[in-house]
Order: sequence, then C-alpha cells, then structure tokens
Amino acid sequence: MDPRIKIPVLALIGLSLTECGKDDTIVGTWTAIQVDMEKFPMVEMMDGYSSRFGAELRVEDDLSGDFGYYAAYSMDGVGVRQEQRFGVTVDDDDAPRYHISIDYVPDVQSEPPGVPYEGPVPADAMGPLGSLRARSIPLAAETSPYFDCELAGDRLDCTLTGVGEPGSAPAEWHFVRKSEEG
Repeated sequence: MDPRIKIPVLALIGLSLTECGKDDTIVGTWTAIQVDMEKFPMVEMMDGYSSRFGAELRVEDDLSGDFGYYAAYSMDGVGVRQEQRFGVTVDDDDAPRYHISIDYVPDVQSEPPGVPYEGPVPADAMGPLGSLRARSIPLAAETSPYFDCELAGDRLDCTLTGVGEPGSAPAEWHFVRKSEEG
C-alpha cells in the first residue's frame, strides 16, 4: 500500500470514531417515534380498513418552522388524509436543551386552508386511543403549548406542556431526525 493512502484512511477512521462532523443542531425534520408509551406512527389495520396517525416537527436555519400531525384513513381502497400544522419558534439559548413554542391559534385550521374543520373532537377521533390523542394534540388548549426538548445526536426527547385537561401531566414525545433521502 502506498504510504500516501494510509494517512487519509487513518484520519477518516479517527474522525468516525470521535463522531466529528455529527449533526448536533436541531435544524432539520424530525419524525415522532413515540408519544408517552405509544409507538408512532400509530397504525391500525382490519379487513378493508387501515388508519395511520403520525407527527412531524420541522426546524429551519432561522429557528422557525412547524409542528404538524396527520391522520390517513383508507377503506376499501378509498383514502383520506387530514393534516394540521402549527408554526413553531425555537429558543436555543440553552442548547442542546431547547424550548419550542407552538404558535397555536384556538381556531382549528385544516388542510387545505379555508376548509372548516368538521371532524370529530380529539377524544372521539381515535376510539380507545382518543385519550392519548387529546393529551397530545393542541386542538383546544387554553394556553399556547410548548415542547421542552433535549437533543442527543439524531434523537430529540421532549415534553409537551399545555395540552389536555388542566393539571394533566405533560406528554412525553420522542423524535428521530428524518434522513434527507426520505
């Protein structure tokens, strides 16, 4: 082996072992993998029917972005997808701990814009899973909800406060960084 090749190879191995260059910023797209003790996205399948419920957090370079959740339903080959998105603002003064304010407006907005929300209330929407959804989704919060998060590599562990019944415990959210490939 040519000695000129050994040095770059050793340098790359050393960098990979020290995790140098590892993404240590909150900027990016994050997919919820767990809320409280429930695996996300939630998937239910029965004869001819399926549903999928998930959430995503996107943070831009300027520390703005959005948090959204979706519900996709399919019955006998006909599908419907509903999505709700809320703007977010990230406070990174204490990085790798972050405070993420959700720009929540009590008037529920729907996708596409301008179509009034006529869906079920959160507790009715998911049947037995409704209580989790009601504690996790900011549809009727009296104050603006927020995440307090800690970043550890490609994992973001958060508590969501300001949703659910007054005095209820904050919901625990766990996100992973979504790869650029999809």
